[in-house]
Amino acid sequence: TAQLIRADDGFHVWSQNYYRDLNDIFAIQDEISSDVAFALGSTLLGEDDAGIRNVETENFAAYDIYLQALEQQNINTKEALLNADQLFNAALEKDPEFVDAKLGLARNYIEQNWKSAVPSTDSQEFRAAQALIHEVLAQRPDNLSAQVMDLLLKFYIGNFQKGSWGKVESLELIVDDMVRLAKRGRIDSYLTRQLVYQISGDYRGRNEEGLELLIAALETDPLNIDLLLALSLFYFETDRPEEAKPPLLTVLQVAPENPLPYRRLGTLALSQDNVVEAQDWFRKALMVEPDNPAIARSIALNFYRFGLLSEGDRWSERVRAMAPGRVDLILDLEIMAAAAAQDQDRLIKVLEEGIALTMSAGGYNGLTTHYYPSVMSAQGRSQEALDYLTELIPELQDYSKLIRTSTYEQWFQIQSFPLQQDVLDQESFERLAGGFAEVVEAEYPWVSDTIDPSNNTMHRVTFRTWLGDYDQALELIRKGHTDWPVYSGSWEWQRLQDYPWFERYRNDPEVASAIDQHEQKKARIADELREMVKRPEWRL
Repeated sequence: TAQLIRADDGFHVWSQNYYRDLNDIFAIQDEISSDVAFALGSTLLGEDDAGIRNVETENFAAYDIYLQALEQQNINTKEALLNADQLFNAALEKDPEFVDAKLGLARNYIEQNWKSAVPSTDSQEFRAAQALIHEVLAQRPDNLSAQVMDLLLKFYIGNFQKGSWGKVESLELIVDDMVRLAKRGRIDSYLTRQLVYQISGDYRGRNEEGLELLIAALETDPLNIDLLLALSLFYFETDRPEEAKPPLLTVLQVAPENPLPYRRLGTLALSQDNVVEAQDWFRKALMVEPDNPAIARSIALNFYRFGLLSEGDRWSERVRAMAPGRVDLILDLEIMAAAAAQDQDRLIKVLEEGIALTMSAGGYNGLTTHYYPSVMSAQGRSQEALDYLTELIPELQDYSKLIRTSTYEQWFQIQSFPLQQDVLDQESFERLAGGFAEVVEAEYPWVSDTIDPSNNTMHRVTFRTWLGDYDQALELIRKGHTDWPVYSGSWEWQRLQDYPWFERYRNDPEVASAIDQHEQKKARIADELREMVKRPEWRL
């Protein structure tokens, strides 16, 4: 018996009894779905009711295995994804034409690629995913999920090739095509989630469109993990943190074995300076996925940020034990440990080793671009820093254009430019800065936009300082610092406190008072963390 009851007043809208032989349970399932949709007065999918069919197989055993694969995929740990691999393949052995299993396996390969030590669009997993998607498109060219997934992979590959996750005209066309297809009918929830990630936020700003896609999908599947995670992230990235938490708590009820909601809750707590709560969420995430070094790394880094060196070292050792080959994870820990210990010689050594390693691997490390120029300047070694970087990046001091070979090299060119203040006379620096400022502004127009001081404040302060607009830079700091939380605004505070070129601003009474209050709050959080680690669960 199937029934429709109106939720607000309990009115019995419709019911139907079904007496069928269970030889083809899928046919019964599709019949009931269609009848329910008709009783609601629409097909739920607009004019096209093709999407009402639940699953594309007639083999019950294959379907049963497929559901087990989805369960493992939703857990989303490395071990669970390997289990899902075996199950999707077992379903395909039962029914080699099972489209849903092929797409599920393709998604699994994509997820495994992102969880690998070195994610790449040229990985074995990515190539396997592409092959499956093309197989489905040859079999069912009208399959919306396969079409969107194919475009999503092209989008990822295009971004990797161009070394940028911002706006690129050719990639915008791909995004437009994905949105158009998503609006035509129901697509896999994972694809809805990935698509909303790409169209929302600062780069594309299509927030209303993203929320509309999510809400429409959740109306038909309100407990879907992918959609709930996407909704939470959407609210988080559009500055609605209070609305970001409930979807994550719902995911915990639906999938308590999935580490992602614990990690997201930790990130959300950090954004609101609830550092102890955040650490507890990360610890719980590690209990669910004990072999994930990225989670242990987050815990270690948070201890280092608040000066708990011994605790940071203890968790850092766990990261090394879990991932001895993960240079990217270990490098960040070594940098933060040296910075927390205020050991400048050790910090410079680690930074220079890290810069060389990162460049040889073709990667990116934001800590090195942040720390190296300021530490070397503070040590009176600006010329030495410029010589070292220019040896690695020959185009570094050609300020007539931005470096295009890699994002990492380009940001080093920009972040190390203040070193020129230390080695040139004022007139020469101002002349050089004026030309380079035009080059940077052409690529990143927001650096000269002072309307919203809370967004990228210290980049704008740096830009204004190059140009000698000290009063305007100081005003940016005065307006902006009230929006910098202790944790998520830590790099803003760090630049303000550490950059030698910002000493004039630190001498301003209002700014000095703000820095003092910031340090007091950091000290209170550090005390809370010291009390936290006394608990039994933190001594394991």
